[in-house]
Amino acid sequence: EALLEVKLLDNGRVVETYQLTVEQSTLSGSGTAEAPYTVSAPAELAFIAEQVKNGNYYSGKVIQLTQDIDLNGTALSIGESAASATGKYFEGTFDGNDHAIKNLKINDTGTGYVGLFTFVWDGTVKNLTLENPYVEASTSAKGVGAFVANNRGTIDNCKVVNPVVKGGKRVGSLVGWNATGAIKNCQVTNTDVSGEDSVG
Repeated sequence: EALLEVKLLDNGRVVETYQLTVEQSTLSGSGTAEAPYTVSAPAELAFIAEQVKNGNYYSGKVIQLTQDIDLNGTALSIGESAASATGKYFEGTFDGNDHAIKNLKINDTGTGYVGLFTFVWDGTVKNLTLENPYVEASTSAKGVGAFVANNRGTIDNCKVVNPVVKGGKRVGSLVGWNATGAIKNCQVTNTDVSGEDSVG
């Protein structure tokens, strides 16, 4: 979001000034490997989350972080968290580009999947670090993970540092439920994970 100021001049003298708020409705880039969609701010992450919930799953598209992003305790989930969510998956490639998303905080009382990515389906999350994430779900949630709640894609070269993850069943600091997915070259440091069933 930006403030655009427009001045109407008459022979160099300001006659009127207008101020307009402009909101970004698309991401920079074209979503290809050569020109990925670029993300550098929390609002752009929120835009992606909203797009996925509205049916844009980014299938075949590449998203890349250009710098670390501090969410300052903001709740943000990419994908649908409802228990019966159908088709609300992330299917693209999210490349952290060796940057970090910091201070994610989610407290979800629903019965679905809870995490930064609720579902990854045939998609990839790679080269990304989550620092100090706090993810808490109700004991009736179907899966809880700081990175991904339900993984049916690939998580590669990702790190979770100082996570606190709480839930009922299928609870993990990296992935809650690795249903049919692959996890490669990942690390978890100083983790605090608690739940009732299938916890680790």
